[in-house]
Amino acid sequence: MKIGPCKDEITMNIVLSLLTVVMFGVLFYQMIAHPVTPEMNPHVADHPNENAYFLAFTLFGFVLCEALIFGSILYFGRSITLDAEGCRFSFRGFEKKFRWEELDVQYYENLKHSYLSSCLSNREADGPGILINVKGRKYNPKRPAMAYCYTFHPMTSVFLRFRGPKDDLKSWKYNNTVVGYTLKREELLAVLEELGHCPEVPEIQYRR
Repeated sequence: MKIGPCKDEITMNIVLSLLTVVMFGVLFYQMIAHPVTPEMNPHVADHPNENAYFLAFTLFGFVLCEALIFGSILYFGRSITLDAEGCRFSFRGFEKKFRWEELDVQYYENLKHSYLSSCLSNREADGPGILINVKGRKYNPKRPAMAYCYTFHPMTSVFLRFRGPKDDLKSWKYNNTVVGYTLKREELLAVLEELGHCPEVPEIQYRR
């Protein structure tokens, strides 16, 4: 089975990256072209390096934001291949291959258990699915699985979410703009069963 990239999420993150560049670019220009002087703020006279510190802090924030966005583009831009040998992640000529014995293939409800996780992932579609991750990594099942993958392991993990009724609606109708890798439950489980790596899935999921 080969699963293609998530084109909508790639476009969204590219736009977000450009907006971040523009926003921080304007901020950098304002700080360099119009630095705060003692005449503007007497407090600056007692802290002559304050402008430099603020510029460095802003630059760090810019690099961090762009790194997170790039990780998301990397995650959603991959093609994923599941075959008898294992799982292969491919991104523009770069490949990462794992044998099945190197991977954990687990079922997760992936629900928004708390107010905090709901706020942090309120743009992401929740619902059950299969998490494919490298063995030995610790994952808290109360965290959104998709966010965990693209934030911490964008090239070496994936959450394959079972397609639900809301996925047939436009994303703006149910406030989810990040859908991610979504497949029909029966199709995905049939492939994993054929490959001999299908985790135990609650029977109730077959009646959803």
